[in-house]
This record gives sequence, C-alpha cells and structure tokens, in this order.
Amino acid sequence: MEEKWEDVLEQYDLKVRRILWARGAKLLETDQGLFQLRQFTGKPRQLALENALTSGLENNGYHLLDSILNTKEGMPYALAAKKYGKIGKVRQAEEDKAQEAQPPGQDGIVSAEPEWWQLPFPEGKDVYVIRRWFAGEEGNFRNAEFLKRAAAALGNLHNAMENLAIPEELIVFHPSMSLTADWQKHNRELKRIRRYILNKKQKNEFEILFLSMEEEYMEAAGSAYCLFEQENCRELFAEAAKRRLFCHGNYNYHNLLDTQEGIAAVCFEEAGVGTPVFDLYQMMRKLLEKNRWDKELAVDVLKEYEKQRTLTDEEHKLLYILLLYPEKFWKVSNHYYNSRKSWINRIDIAKLEELARQQKKRKETLQFFRSYRG
Repeated sequence: MEEKWEDVLEQYDLKVRRILWARGAKLLETDQGLFQLRQFTGKPRQLALENALTSGLENNGYHLLDSILNTKEGMPYALAAKKYGKIGKVRQAEEDKAQEAQPPGQDGIVSAEPEWWQLPFPEGKDVYVIRRWFAGEEGNFRNAEFLKRAAAALGNLHNAMENLAIPEELIVFHPSMSLTADWQKHNRELKRIRRYILNKKQKNEFEILFLSMEEEYMEAAGSAYCLFEQENCRELFAEAAKRRLFCHGNYNYHNLLDTQEGIAAVCFEEAGVGTPVFDLYQMMRKLLEKNRWDKELAVDVLKEYEKQRTLTDEEHKLLYILLLYPEKFWKVSNHYYNSRKSWINRIDIAKLEELARQQKKRKETLQFFRSYRG
C-alpha cells in the first residue's frame, strides 16, 4: 500500500513533509500547503466537470474550496496499478508495451484522439485525486453562529457559480432535476412498506410506530407534489437548465470546514446543473432536524443567505415545498424495509421516535414558511 502512495505522489510536483489519515483519505502537509489525497471512484466526465467548476470559481474570486491539483503531465488525476509485486509489474509493463505498439488508423492516418474524460478510466488501475485542503473543523449544525456564516458562504458560492464558462460537453445535470420522479418513487415505496406491515400478524415496535405516523406523512408527501405542480416550480428547474446554473449538490455539515479564512466548501463531486434553492434546502432541512425545527433560528439563517443572494417569491415557494416533503421519514422507513427483519434496528426506532417528537413543531414551522417571504 505504501508503494502505491509513493507511485501516486511521484506524479506530482510536491514535496511531502508529513502524511496523516483523515476522513478516509490522506492529508498531505507539503511545501505548497495542505492537500488531500483520495481515491476517485466516479466517472471521468464528472471529474472533468468538477475540475472545470472549481477552476472557474477560483477565476471568479472564490477560493475557499477544494480545487484539484494537476499532475506534472497536466492531468487532474493520477493512476496506480491495482496489482503489485513482481508479477503485477511485469504484466503492467507488457500492457504498456502492447499499447505503444498499436498500429495507426486506416491508410496510416492516426484518427483524432478523444479527450481523456470521453473514455473510461484504464482497467487495472486505481484513480487518485489530490485536492487543496484546509485546516479546520467540520461544520456544527447545532451552532447558530456557524449556521449563519455557512448560509452567507452559500449565498456567495451561488453568486460565484453564475456565468461560469463550462464547456457544453462537460455539462452534467444534478439528480434533483428529476425531483418529482424521485418523489413518486418514494411514495410508492412508502405504500409498499405500509402493505407489508399491515399483512404481518405480529408487528414489532418500529412497525407499530410507522403505522401511527404514516398517514400524516403521506398526506404531506402528496401535498408537496401537488403544490410543486400548482406553483409551476418546474419553471425554476427549466431556468436552471437554460442558464446553466450550478448547485454544489451536497451542501451539509460534512462538506463544510470552519477555517481561519472562513467557511470552506469541499467535495464538489456531486455538483451539477440545478437550481441553487436545492443547496439551500439541503442545508435548511438538516439544521431544522438537528434543532427541533426552531423557526427563529431558521429565519435568522435564511436572512444571512439573502444578504448575499436574494430569493425570488418563486424560490421561496419552492423552498417551502421541498421542506414539506417528508424526506427523513422516507429515508428511515426505506432503511428499515431494506434491512434484515430478523432483529429490530434500535437506531431506526430512535430516529422514528425523534421524528414523532418533532412532528408538531415541524408542522408549525412549515406553516410559518408557507407564507414567509423574507
């Protein structure tokens, strides 16, 4: 394993002084600052988009992000053979030699080579990416002051994401662009879970609790879907596609680092074209769940975001509708249904009990946000 890390690091113009483990990756203390080395398991096109997006943000003056470091060859990733030892190295050398010996195209004309991101990563190789990193603590979504600063940082990030010159061929749409299709799927799954539980003769603690809550949450799910259609929320998604607006795609406390320079947004692997409201929704849902749907805190956080980027009335409506959909209830229920049924998962029960305790406050806060416009 150490030999693999050495092979990867040799491909970069870095002098590594110290290597630490953090978040399932290597932290590199180097002559050029702090970096993170981590294996990449996604598709080439997504990596190319991430590289273009973070580079564009830096050009727009937004530097608190984990931009990708290129290798000595100018590539945004490094390759390392999966198999080591003498046999593995000999096999790799034979493959490299065979690739070099490939004949040119028909009539001796070499056809134009596709870009690296248009091809799959080479078989038999692991892909590694080095990103700029920051010394700081992971975000605390129970800390009001941090949440306000995180909201302001998100507003600034969305402003910097506008008018990015991303090549059309790299465009990837965030999964939230098919939101209502996902909701329909989730609703079918909840109905399937309900039928499964009702057909059981003996019901466990989780199942009894689920049945006591399911009707109210399914009503909220149906209301969210109907309001999405009635308020023409699809227009916001169509506008995002037309204007090529981007969202981070996973803006939560795991991907925010509280540093001396400010709040750094990291992990842009899920970024894509999408409405910025989805990032705000992800943040607001998490902070509301962790703070028992504290209305006053939510308003304060939202105001900090709007100091940087003002929401339209349509975006306010969409934010309310997204929060109305019972995403957490579906997640907990779906995890139960797809787990072993021979024993009761106490964590699932605890999460469902917490949802039940928060339900009254959740309804009150959502009712407030239904008409809230800042």
